[in-house]
Parts: sequence; structure tokens; C-alpha cells
Amino acid sequence: MNLDGKVCVVTGAASGIGQQMCVELARQGATVIAVARDEARAAGAVEEIKKLAGGAGKVEPLACDVSSIASLKKAAAELTARHPKLHLLVNNAAVFAKSRRLSPDGLELGFAVNTLAPFVLSRLLLDALKAGGHSRIVNMTMPTKAPMNFDDLQSEKKYASIGGLQMTKGGSQYLTRGLAKRLAGSDVRVLCVTPGLTQSKLPSEAPFPLRLIFKLFGKTPQRGAVVPLSVCLDDQWKSGQFVDEKGRNAEYPSFIDAAACDRLWNETAKLASLGA
Repeated sequence: MNLDGKVCVVTGAASGIGQQMCVELARQGATVIAVARDEARAAGAVEEIKKLAGGAGKVEPLACDVSSIASLKKAAAELTARHPKLHLLVNNAAVFAKSRRLSPDGLELGFAVNTLAPFVLSRLLLDALKAGGHSRIVNMTMPTKAPMNFDDLQSEKKYASIGGLQMTKGGSQYLTRGLAKRLAGSDVRVLCVTPGLTQSKLPSEAPFPLRLIFKLFGKTPQRGAVVPLSVCLDDQWKSGQFVDEKGRNAEYPSFIDAAACDRLWNETAKLASLGA
């Protein structure tokens, strides 16, 4: 993808891989929309990205609390009014919580941020991405052995921090398959990619041994961003693919089948008051 004149949106842009992806996209001449939780964080993210990118490209802030459906809808309306044509959306923002917490909408926080937000933002920005032509949605995910628990989506019966992270981040894989099916024949590709173990603020609430593993063995954000950037920009990737941390086409877990993808699509559409 040639980035001259292209508009690229990245959530979780204030640090880690999200920040590094913004830097590289700006260096290649894109207009980058750096999405962060509030206006102060978004403004700070823009300044840091501009500094790291050496002034290349154009970087704009967008405040959005991705745990809030109302905030997602407000940010999407503001963004599409500013940029009716979009070319890349990277759903990168994520959260890990050691105990069950609720979003502003009363949803389990991990589900709200890791599963629901990418679905909502992709749906709300889809017309602008279609208008952009040959555009792309990239969902950041992680390997998972935890199927979506449709009988307890909000972890009200049982909350497991690490298992919940795997389940809710795995939600991006259901979204990718479901959206790719619905976008068949269009100019919008949707893919998911796992960057692998990467240094970030995500495990800040994890048990000490896990935090130590991230610190000692995690890739730098620069290294962790290499494969996701390839998925964003290279023409080799086809819609619906799941790309692993080594840049290989990976298999989806068997439980992420067509029926499960449709079920999660309908559940999330209902929660966000979006049509199926």
C-alpha cells in the first residue's frame, strides 16, 4: 500500500506497538490518526509520534475511550466528518485486568475493549473505508485456546484474568472471519495478526512472573511492529487471513467456525445497538 495521501487510524497509539506503528506510517507519508483515551493522552501521543517520526507525515489526535460505546460512536462521527475517506484501521488497543471490572456501559472491561470495541469501530468506519478504496482493517490478536463463552460473555459467573484475556483478544479472530465474509467482493480487506510477546503496558496488572517474562523476553515495540506493519501494507495478504508472529498464514482455532462467528457478530451488534 502506497501511503501518499492515505489516512491511517491506529487505536492504542499512546505507547508500545501502537505508537511504533504510527511512527512508521507517518514516516511513509501517511496522515495518521492517533487514537488515545482522552484529549490529553491523544495530544501527548501526537507530540511523541511526531518527534520519533522526525516530522514526517501528518499526525492528528483523536480522543476515544474505547471501553465506551458512546465514546466510540462520537469519535467515529468526528473522524468521518474530518476524513470521509479512510484507508487503514488498526484495532490495537487492549486491556488486561487482574480482577473483574466494568466498562461505562456495565460490560466486563476486557470484553468491552478487546472484543466489542474493534467490532464497533470497524462497523462505524466501514463506509469511510469503502470510500477510500483498496483499504484495510487489521485486528491485533493473540493465540488462544479459550473459546468465547457465550453462556457467560461478561464473566459474571466466573472471571479468570489470563484466560479472559485470551478469550476476549481472541474475539478479534471471530470479527475478522465474520467481517471478511460480509466484505467478500469489496475493496476492503480485513485481517488479524499476532505480534507475539512484546514489551508493553498491557501486563502491568499480571502476576510478577508473567511481567518478568514480558520484560526479559518480550520484543521491543520496534521489532513487535514489523509483522503487523507488513499485514497493514503488503499486497501479499488476503482478506480473512490470520498472520502469526513470524509472518506466516496461520490456522484459526477449530472453535472459531462460521456459526460461532455469526453468533458473536449478532451478540455484539445487539450490545452496540448496531444492525446485524
